[in-house]
Amino acid sequence: DVIAEMGAYMGHYSLYLSEKIGVNGKLIAIEPMPDNLRILKKNIVANNIKNTIIVPLGIWKEKALLSFSREKNDTQSGSVFLTHHDEEIMELSVDTLDNILSEQKIKEINFMIVQLNGVEIEALEGMKEFTPNNLSIAARYSKKGKSAVDIISGKLSLRGYQIHIRDKNFLYANWKG
Repeated sequence: DVIAEMGAYMGHYSLYLSEKIGVNGKLIAIEPMPDNLRILKKNIVANNIKNTIIVPLGIWKEKALLSFSREKNDTQSGSVFLTHHDEEIMELSVDTLDNILSEQKIKEINFMIVQLNGVEIEALEGMKEFTPNNLSIAARYSKKGKSAVDIISGKLSLRGYQIHIRDKNFLYANWKG
């Protein structure tokens, strides 16, 4: 299997997924935050993982340089969408899923995990060439008063996906094609 994980963070799921897909599988772990990338790389090396490619970019609807915000002294994730009271701003490179997957010579995605702190919709807008067989999306934020789950469900339904919603904010989609 080929899996793409957006928002790979420090590699918790990456390690688990790389084991599940085995030596013949491929995991594309995408993470833009420099602190997280350092730990993600250490985790991959320390666990002797050979089937994972780390992509040090954010996901967006176009190639760009965007401002990410995170709470000062927060070693977790940042966001283009969320703001914080005592924030630290970082300029980070972003690109589309189509560009990233094409550059990695990926032809098909079996499973895609999307957890991007409020920009899940924009990430999917940058994925026109690929149709993952299965998607798991954490869509916990609203856009202009409308639920991200509702927006994403509508867009994916039009692309031929069967949608399953769990706990109001988590969307699972299976391509019916």
